[in-house]
Amino acid sequence: VSNNQETKTVANAFKHLLLEEKYDLVLNIEGGTSGIIYPSDKGPIQLYKGIADRYTSALKIPQTCTEQTKGTTNILTDYLYREYSTPLLTAKVSCCEYPDIGNIPYIWRDVLGP
Repeated sequence: VSNNQETKTVANAFKHLLLEEKYDLVLNIEGGTSGIIYPSDKGPIQLYKGIADRYTSALKIPQTCTEQTKGTTNILTDYLYREYSTPLLTAKVSCCEYPDIGNIPYIWRDVLGP
């Protein structure tokens, strides 16, 4: 699967989610290097940046992944925010591209400080 095809698949999944329900905020947890992606083209950007800064500072050990992982991008995040008025924040929790869904709560707790 090409990166472009995968981006379309992720975008379609979020579109279906946002067409069915109205959310005030969506937190997406996925693999990738440490950090968080948030809307950056309009709206209360300082609020999203503040959340991102707090998340990043709470990480026990900021990870640097050796390989580029696929996943949600800034372009996709901004597009969904413009089209559906729902901020999507994507927290990157591991270098594993697709962590097992059952492991996500453990990974989440493991990467954040007490």
